[in-house]
Amino acid sequence: MILGAAYFLWYYERAFFGPAAPGPQKPLRDLQPREWGIAAALSVMVLWIGLYPAPFLNMINGSVQKLVERVEQGSNHTRPPQALSHPPTPSLPRQALGPWDAPLPVSVPAELLPVSSRR
Repeated sequence: MILGAAYFLWYYERAFFGPAAPGPQKPLRDLQPREWGIAAALSVMVLWIGLYPAPFLNMINGSVQKLVERVEQGSNHTRPPQALSHPPTPSLPRQALGPWDAPLPVSVPAELLPVSSRR
């Protein structure tokens, strides 16, 4: 990991801050009309999905509902008693832990909860 980071920094230094190649350089050319068209089409699609995602979400709704049903069916099973009988984990007093250890508030939509825990 450290060797990889060192190599990357060495490469970055040589690529961006090293000496320029000798001789005159060719100027970069602008996009061709075909490239402009592809960029415009991708930009329109990104904006459309960002502003009005309902048609795309409706396409995957059926498979997501099937997945939710399968998860709900699997969560209705109870664990065998031996899986639940383990010694309790010791915990430190609350003041010994920092504020960064506080649980984060999480809200789960009711349709994703098992039937037994819905309110």
